[in-house]
Amino acid sequence: MRSASAVVFLFGLMLAVPHPAFAQDTGAMVPEDFVRAIIFPRGVEATILPGELPDTIESSVRFPESARVLGSVVYVSNSSAYAVDTELPDAIRAFFRAQLEADGWTASVARRRTGFVADIAVAPVVFCSSDNRVITISATERPGDTLIRVGYSEASDMTPCQRQEQQRQEQGAMRSSFQEMRDHMPVLRMPEGDVRRGGAGSGFGRESNASFIEIDTELTAAEIADHVAADLAADGWEPDASTTGNIAVIRAWTRTFDDGFRALGQLIILSIEPGRYDVTFNMTKLSGR
Repeated sequence: MRSASAVVFLFGLMLAVPHPAFAQDTGAMVPEDFVRAIIFPRGVEATILPGELPDTIESSVRFPESARVLGSVVYVSNSSAYAVDTELPDAIRAFFRAQLEADGWTASVARRRTGFVADIAVAPVVFCSSDNRVITISATERPGDTLIRVGYSEASDMTPCQRQEQQRQEQGAMRSSFQEMRDHMPVLRMPEGDVRRGGAGSGFGRESNASFIEIDTELTAAEIADHVAADLAADGWEPDASTTGNIAVIRAWTRTFDDGFRALGQLIILSIEPGRYDVTFNMTKLSGR
């Protein structure tokens, strides 16, 4: 599957120009069969709508007035629409959520990414209607604007929201201790630099979680620690202890969550060589349900 940015780039070639060719900024025409060969290399049956929304999406959800619709792709059983807006992703997601929930749609809870992540971008949000329609909203910040993607489909059996609720009820008190640890692990932005390995979800256990990265950066070990500390403070973690040596920087935090889960967080930064560090965050369960 081609990335959303690739699809949007191609939509940029197609806007407001009739078939069988699409215009590009240079004034040249791009043949439709060439565009289709790039987007649908396997010959998937689909209809491209430059600058338009399909009826299924237009009748189900409203785009912000400030958004510019790039176009849509309509498949046999689903469709996707793309637009750009100057508003930030959080504002766009809030716009769609308020609108859809007011219209009676139910939001599915997206699975959290935890540990060190490249950004704090939110996963696409899935909304379900009582008649088994499904809408997926994503908003991705780009230089100068935000890319919006709205997906539409109709569930033949259970919607993602119904399936998630069923799983939640089935798990109940039998909820996995691994899942409990994952649910409480903080999300940490990777420091500025070139990450060589590691990242979110590096390791999970019943009583402890760990996330690590090896990074080349111009930051000092203390600056990396301050960077992580800012995310933890925003997430409600309280400083506990810290140690700074020639090779290692170690800091610790604690947090008691609203559900009674209490954890210790430990950040260990080791200097491997000048400009290269091994950074590990460990979370250990102290007490809980």
